[in-house]
Amino acid sequence: MGQHVDELLLEYIRQDDHKAFEVLFVKYYKELRDVSFYYSNNSEDAEEIAADVLHQIWQKRKDIVIEKNIRSYLCTAARNATFNVLRKKILVVEELSEHIENEYYNDMAGASQIKDIELEIRRAMDQLTQRQREIFRLYRFHDYAPAEIAQLLKLTEGTVNFQLHKAHKKLKEYFRVLFSQSRQIF
Repeated sequence: MGQHVDELLLEYIRQDDHKAFEVLFVKYYKELRDVSFYYSNNSEDAEEIAADVLHQIWQKRKDIVIEKNIRSYLCTAARNATFNVLRKKILVVEELSEHIENEYYNDMAGASQIKDIELEIRRAMDQLTQRQREIFRLYRFHDYAPAEIAQLLKLTEGTVNFQLHKAHKKLKEYFRVLFSQSRQIF
């Protein structure tokens, strides 16, 4: 019966019935927020993603085609939107890492300074859990895609993306603290 109600709601939404959209929003917002939080572990992102996914239903109400049940469609959309947000965050961390790497290699002279950097990288990597280190090394140093890592380690791709996100977050924080301390010295 729930599926039939959802189909009716979607039909009313297609006819610009904002009340039907509000019912759909209230019915699925919490579940979509929970799906997003499961993968992102960030409540602010999860709330925004859930609202955005539902908002897209309203924006595309005239053209949207849902071939399976609406709940599955929305949960999949929330999961995919979460992965997109995580990918963007990973790109930011990678750009930061690249910038830091370039800055240090351009500014530093001599093998002892490079060894100091390598030591700090090892220390930073020690901040990660064993699983995060393993996934991060495969991704960053061996150019494995998350799907390949998931298959290799017998994990879900969502778990791999989540662990990469957590690893990047820890490393970013480690280097942020390290660089703020080194700037205070000079």
